[in-house]
Amino acid sequence: MHTHAPYATALSCLGLEIPPVHYLLAALSEEGRVPLAPYATYGTEELAGYASDALGDSHSVCLLQNHGTIAVGETVGQAYAMTEILEEMAEIYYRTKLAGEPVLLSPEQVADTRAKIVSYGQTKPVAGETE
Repeated sequence: MHTHAPYATALSCLGLEIPPVHYLLAALSEEGRVPLAPYATYGTEELAGYASDALGDSHSVCLLQNHGTIAVGETVGQAYAMTEILEEMAEIYYRTKLAGEPVLLSPEQVADTRAKIVSYGQTKPVAGETE
């Protein structure tokens, strides 16, 4: 899914990625951050390559410099949900930057949160059953 969501796009126009400023970023990335893909003209293979590189294997979203956002998921609904979280996190980061220098989460804090998010709502097997 591609958007020009205002806060995320503003950060992309500032040339900023979103660092691990809030625990919900762990839902978007194994690293708890949103990467920034370099600028390229829209609709080009160059931009597609930059976006693919930024997403890699560990990110569900990325910012496209001076352009907007990309979110991927197994379904359109999942990609849309990622886009909503991304815009909320972009707004939080933007506002914290206006107020001062945000306190970032450590890699350990991101990993702990990521483990909880990945398993959230999953049932545990009953003793004796296989997963």
